[in-house]
Amino acid sequence: MQDLDDLHRPNAWIETAQERLDELDDQLRASGWRRRPVAGRHWWSRTYVAG
Repeated sequence: MQDLDDLHRPNAWIETAQERLDELDDQLRASGWRRRPVAGRHWWSRTYVAG
């Protein structure tokens, strides 16, 4: 089992996952959502509020 919080190589998928998360973040913010300043427990745990 792979630790999803392990951001070091050889986790080749991590860069793709981060890119997709950034794309989703861009889409949400373009739709009026605001990202909360405090992230969740994990690198992918972004939280938003409706704008």
